[in-house]
Amino acid sequence: MENLGAILARLRTRKTSSQGSQILPSNVSPSDFQREETCPHGGMVRLYRSVPGQPWTEDNPCPECWTERRKARLYATSGIPDIYWPGGAEPATFESFDLALNRQMEEPRQLARGYCEDGAPPWLVLVGPAGNGKTHLAKAIGITFLERLARVRFWVVPAFLDQLRATFAPESLKNFEEEMRYLAYVPDLVVMDDYGTQSGTPWANERLYLVLNLRYEKRLRTVVTCNRPEALQDEDRIRSRLYDTSICQVVHCRGEDVRPKLRDWRTKRDGDYIHENT
Repeated sequence: MENLGAILARLRTRKTSSQGSQILPSNVSPSDFQREETCPHGGMVRLYRSVPGQPWTEDNPCPECWTERRKARLYATSGIPDIYWPGGAEPATFESFDLALNRQMEEPRQLARGYCEDGAPPWLVLVGPAGNGKTHLAKAIGITFLERLARVRFWVVPAFLDQLRATFAPESLKNFEEEMRYLAYVPDLVVMDDYGTQSGTPWANERLYLVLNLRYEKRLRTVVTCNRPEALQDEDRIRSRLYDTSICQVVHCRGEDVRPKLRDWRTKRDGDYIHENT
């Protein structure tokens, strides 16, 4: 076994790179592993690699690069599918919300946009028939906050409950209480889509109440969409919070299901594209 003196002597023949985390052989120049370049935004960034042949990796991105990367991570963990992101196939933004499909959603769109401003009540409930654009507005709110580098979580309520239920599995590495508090407290904005479509079991009602109550007590930004107004009445404790006008605004969304119109439009769009490219 190598003695301590030999180990120390061997370590003294190595040197640490400027990052303090890369150990280089004594016969290798740090310049072979470190260099600076101008990033796309005009700032200087330090590039490094620890093994010859590995790709160069940025160490200190400029503020613009850092913002882009943080935003990308926030989008990736938001729960909003990438087809709805800006630049996606079907961006769910306020600008892409087509009032021509449903004129009755003009006021809800204005109220949803107003929710993104400072001083708005922390909770917003969008309630109305399926397919009239509530989820689009909820995603648009989420995207607005993501662009401000906020931590957003978009959950379809039944899937959210499945996520909590999975913490009870024997092989789960997550503790239910810790996971619930993390999900409740960490996001700057939580969107709960399709409230009322979950199974109305005591377990489901209790878990929803616990999460919503934690956000209620902290006055944290929360958006709820619901297809059935009567579903908001099902659980007394949740109902009292959703209808607390001191922190929550309930917006009634009207109009028809626009999905058939969208399907027809997409079919025509895709057909025209194929025709033009054949």
